[in-house]
Amino acid sequence: MGDFQVSSDISPTHAGAGDPLTLRLHVTGAGNFDRVDSTMFDHLDRWKTYPPKASFTKKDAVGYKGEKVFEQPLIAAQPGEQTIPGLELSYFNPNTRHYERAHTEPIKALIARRWRIAR
Repeated sequence: MGDFQVSSDISPTHAGAGDPLTLRLHVTGAGNFDRVDSTMFDHLDRWKTYPPKASFTKKDAVGYKGEKVFEQPLIAAQPGEQTIPGLELSYFNPNTRHYERAHTEPIKALIARRWRIAR
């Protein structure tokens, strides 16, 4: 419950096959940050994922306003240009008295093929 905005980024944006990348989801605004979770990472097909980590930075004395950042380590299953779909957060906004959805844009990452050296 609250009023939230979301954004996401990945680093690095170029990697070799098998190299890990970190997908970050930033949730900012005001509300019950304890209830904001990382279930939005559940639909990352074609990526090997690991458990996400979360951190919270409060912007007021009680922690009602702030930013929660989820960091999701992942590895692409295939080389080439890969797309991470947009992430979505659903929440109840007490100001509008409606359920709302905040979403990010898809992110592209370029995964290079690993070359084997002949011996």
